[in-house]
Amino acid sequence: MKKALALFLVLTLSLAALAGFAGAAGEVKAGGTLIVGLPGDPATYNPAVGMDEAGGLLYYQLFNNLAITDGDYNIIPDLADSWEYNEDFTKLTFYLHEGVKWHDGTDFTSADVKWTMETIIAEFGTLAPNLSSVASIETPDALTVVFETSTPDAVLLSSLTYFGGSIMPKHIYEGTDWLTNPANQNPVGTGPFRFVNSRTGVSVELAANSDYFREGPYLDRIMCQIVTDPETEYQMWQNGEIDVMYNQVPGTDFTKYDGDPNYTSRFSLMANRNYFTFHLEKEDNPFADLRLRQAFNLALNREQILNTGLKGNGALAEYYISPKFEWALNDDIKIPAQNIEQARALLEEAGYTADANGVYLSVQVDYFMFDEVLVVAQANLLEAGIDIQLNKLEINAWIDKTMISGDYDVTILGGDQGPDVSSIGMRIGTGSTMNLARYSNPRVDELLALGTSAADHAQRAPYYQELQEVLAEDLPIIICNDVGYKTIVTAGIRGVPMADDTVRPLVPRYSYAMTWIDN
Repeated sequence: MKKALALFLVLTLSLAALAGFAGAAGEVKAGGTLIVGLPGDPATYNPAVGMDEAGGLLYYQLFNNLAITDGDYNIIPDLADSWEYNEDFTKLTFYLHEGVKWHDGTDFTSADVKWTMETIIAEFGTLAPNLSSVASIETPDALTVVFETSTPDAVLLSSLTYFGGSIMPKHIYEGTDWLTNPANQNPVGTGPFRFVNSRTGVSVELAANSDYFREGPYLDRIMCQIVTDPETEYQMWQNGEIDVMYNQVPGTDFTKYDGDPNYTSRFSLMANRNYFTFHLEKEDNPFADLRLRQAFNLALNREQILNTGLKGNGALAEYYISPKFEWALNDDIKIPAQNIEQARALLEEAGYTADANGVYLSVQVDYFMFDEVLVVAQANLLEAGIDIQLNKLEINAWIDKTMISGDYDVTILGGDQGPDVSSIGMRIGTGSTMNLARYSNPRVDELLALGTSAADHAQRAPYYQELQEVLAEDLPIIICNDVGYKTIVTAGIRGVPMADDTVRPLVPRYSYAMTWIDN
């Protein structure tokens, strides 16, 4: 019954969504070039390898997952038209779309899915921690893929929609080193746009995929303009040099375009959070001492971060997991209010003595964005006697310093923690790819595993509520704010899913497959 219901819901939602777009489809004007901002050069065009903030936007245009989430975290078809679980959630079967081709004209088949997922597991790709339950992947025919798990895994479907779940071309990667394959800089995908060229520090050009298997694309081209400075990007957008910004409108102009008929704007609260983390295995890192992390947590004034730093563009961080998962929240375990006196007491308990300026210690924070958050956080922390020195890096240098070499004490980053609450495991699970803290707690790993064993929220909630207790005690990550995105485009740019409710249920939140230019 469960598997039949799952299949029915997928088909019903897909047909309803397509029907909802029928009215707008007749108005579409095909052609033109969309110019979008990009914060840096992608380190790689292989989304299965690891996080690449600059590449993330491009992956949505070049590749597809088996299933994907729309702008509201609803799971929608992608390379698979439908899917079904068995009764005990130990088998998940996908039925693939017929006639899909890679950008080089080769047929896409279930063999590509099997190769991709088995390679992610074997090579510990981005999604590997979420695939730990997978015991086997079978392909009974070219359009069917069957995942069997060693334990019940009701969130495997959600995991496969996540960043890092893009299906890669077996015929190009098999038998090669997937870290050095030339396709990592000249990608071949199945997405609505294909790669044309890139110019380091300047641009990345994409062209419409005329063989795309779903609706669109309507644009002829996408030109990604590399602009590392958010203020410069905003100025270029105001001047009409960029159509869609990578960054948001600055907080000072958060409401400037509201109600203006020349613009379309939409605010969305995401399962995305900005947070500090610390290299807990680094011997000389003072924040390996829990008392310093506790002091850090108590020093932050999150209301100031939201209202002054972000000008209201987000939400107040109150919980140790995203508030988007209301059913899993623990109302007894909340992030504490600022308490400078208690923070300073903890620093003294840890053996630190304040200097003449009231400063107990100075530490460098490596970062690549979040300037507005850091302005307020720096003042908050200094009040408590923690002097943070800001070291802004280009994104690929930040990745190398924090994620790869681990040569840091404190950093700040953001990140999607959806579409399911279990996705937080990528940031706190032992050995997980986004666990920059190198944090490891057996009980956390156990709770993360138990939380995936059922689909029913009532059964899952106690595990995530206990998880919040452990996170409050250990503080491997310290949440600054919940992220909201206000997408603003000129009225002539249509079908941007984060700003247009017409296409929002139909495509991934950052896809331009249904975007068109009305001029």
